[in-house]
Amino acid sequence: MLQTEKEWETRLLIERSTAIKCPSIGLQLANTKKIQQVLSEPGIVEKFLDLENAQNVRKTFAKQWDWKRRMTALIKLFK
Repeated sequence: MLQTEKEWETRLLIERSTAIKCPSIGLQLANTKKIQQVLSEPGIVEKFLDLENAQNVRKTFAKQWDWKRRMTALIKLFK
């Protein structure tokens, strides 16, 4: 997260350039479906945030679907 004026100036310089831009590795990982899926599991966000903040963060989550787990359960059901 950009916090200082120098960081903002540097980001602006990058954005105005013709260089290929890439987000930080942390942002890339946070945007992967697997990370989102893990964070949506009960108790995970709460390891990092107090209960009130965790609840507020969870309100922003999209519903996640674990296809592998669901398909395994369905296959067992129909056997």
